Amino acid sequence: MNKAQKILIADADHESITLLGEVLQSQGYRVGYARDGRQCIDLIGRLAPDLVIVDSHLPGVDGLEIARRIKNENGFHFLPVIISTVQHDPRTRTRAIEYGADDYLTKPISPIELSARAKSLLRIKKLHDSLEQRNSEISHINERLEEAYARLDSELRLAQKLQTSLLPQSLPQIPGVYFATKFVSSGRVAGDFYDIFRLDETHVGFYIVDAIGHGVPAALLTVFIKKGIRTKEISGNDYRIIPAHEVLTNLNNDLISEDLSESPFVTICYCIYDTATRSLEYARGGHPYPILIRKDGSSASLEAEGALLGIVEETFESERVTLEHGDKLVLFSDGVDAARWSDGSTGQEAFVRACLDYYSLPVEEVINRVSKVVFGADGEGAVEDDVTIIGMTTE
Repeated sequence: MNKAQKILIADADHESITLLGEVLQSQGYRVGYARDGRQCIDLIGRLAPDLVIVDSHLPGVDGLEIARRIKNENGFHFLPVIISTVQHDPRTRTRAIEYGADDYLTKPISPIELSARAKSLLRIKKLHDSLEQRNSEISHINERLEEAYARLDSELRLAQKLQTSLLPQSLPQIPGVYFATKFVSSGRVAGDFYDIFRLDETHVGFYIVDAIGHGVPAALLTVFIKKGIRTKEISGNDYRIIPAHEVLTNLNNDLISEDLSESPFVTICYCIYDTATRSLEYARGGHPYPILIRKDGSSASLEAEGALLGIVEETFESERVTLEHGDKLVLFSDGVDAARWSDGSTGQEAFVRACLDYYSLPVEEVINRVSKVVFGADGEGAVEDDVTIIGMTTE
């Protein structure tokens, strides 16, 4: 191992330089020689030694100046330097240290002391070089990670743009019913998704989907659902509005048949509202129950049996309820569980109570008021989980 380590001796005294060289070569070190300061500086650049032993009174450029240049100018951040001198004056030793020397030897130099000092500094130099190499490797890894993160960030922005484009860009204007929504993602892309759409002149369909999990897998699943959910069957000039429970059954079967390996489970609540009869048909699979708020302030959870979609074949049920003028319906995802109200209460029950507190207000204002609790004072704060709210009122 010593053979790979190089020592440069710079001394104008032939006898001294020969003695030091023989001692160090006998221990397996590679030794270079310089007779004056300028030659020493040149050899440091060309040989890249692991240790420099330089006489304090070297001609041309003295040892103290060489030590200073090594530490400050030549880019050798840790090249050990030993100053050798015939002077025993402590002030010379102090100056040597101040100029950057790592050690100090007084002539005549003891071979045993020379060997011990050289071995100690070379050991430190080796450790330093090893750490510097590791730091360089870590820096390279960090650069690659930053590049990968930049690529991922760009891809996530694209995924976010794609997912956002699939959300309703405007709510349908249908006589007899009015909608308000709130959607906030906990990350770049969301596992929540919703849609509101006209089925025909008097029917409107709407739903909230919550893919189990977060990030890209959950977001991709919402895209699958958006493209795969079937709400009407068209045959020539005729069509059939598919009942809510059948929509969920078909979607569940599609999810199972795809055999997805990442985040394959979803919850959903799907509703069909008939503006002519004010009849609401709904079905759910593992999703929080919608809350129906009557005009007089009374309320009820709209319960329908149905498990998570994407696990096993399941039978879903459609339920019906008739709405009156001024009634409100609120659908929401389970992201509201993290909301905390001023009285310290949390979760869906507190969310429902907050909706009831504002029941007399227009549905859009109800959604805005509860959003300030769920998302913060400005209604746009960070959330732990994706949150989606759909409010509907009859007119």
